[in-house]
Amino acid sequence: MKGFSRAVLVVSLLFPAAAPALTLEEGLKIVDEAGRDARIARSQEDAARSAWLPQSSGASSWRSS
Repeated sequence: MKGFSRAVLVVSLLFPAAAPALTLEEGLKIVDEAGRDARIARSQEDAARSAWLPQSSGASSWRSS
């Protein structure tokens, strides 16, 4: 959702309401770039998160009595 919000912000800043409407090709290009940026950001967040979280093998090395 962050990527979509950023795309809306960028579009609103680059194309004020007084500007002519986008063509379908221009709009699709913006959406494609915003989607790509969002996927890259998510993959970077996932990589950073996985480096800091402990890994579990699924087996416990201790037993409770």
